[in-house]
Amino acid sequence: MKYRPQHELIDPDVVGDEHRPLEHDPEHPEDAYLIGEHGNTVAAPPGTAPEAPADAPRPWVVPTALTLAAAALALTVWNTMRFMQGPPVPPVPTPVETKQALYLGVMKLDAYRRMHGVTPETMMDAGLAAGSGYTYTRVDGRHYVLTFEDRTARQIYDSATPLREAFGSPKEMFTLSPKGDTE
Repeated sequence: MKYRPQHELIDPDVVGDEHRPLEHDPEHPEDAYLIGEHGNTVAAPPGTAPEAPADAPRPWVVPTALTLAAAALALTVWNTMRFMQGPPVPPVPTPVETKQALYLGVMKLDAYRRMHGVTPETMMDAGLAAGSGYTYTRVDGRHYVLTFEDRTARQIYDSATPLREAFGSPKEMFTLSPKGDTE
């Protein structure tokens, strides 16, 4: 047997001093190992505790693995239940929110009318999607009626009524106070 510094275990191409006697440095026990004939570690240096086998699990591995497995199972069950329930029902809009939605629809229709000189044939021409809660009725080239309805709330606007009279100023319209919230 011969003495090899620990760095030689990492790089086996480094050849140690063959004629150096086997000695143990009590100040640095991790610096040396006894190496067998074929380069295998035979024993720890004298005076140090033997190491646990490399294949033995550490004591924290099994509880951590069980905890992670339980968490993964719980999250899987929770996600499956949420998927089966479907999306949550959105809250019922307040009259203020309904009026603001109607105001935004009116703004789109009026922008179309200013650009093209006439009211749109359909609300989709003005950029209002079908099924979005709006109902559009074109009376003639300058006049329309727009309704916004969302479950329990309903607001109607007739373009014969001036915007300021129906909605107030734009600043008032987008404050979330209930001032003048129903028609």
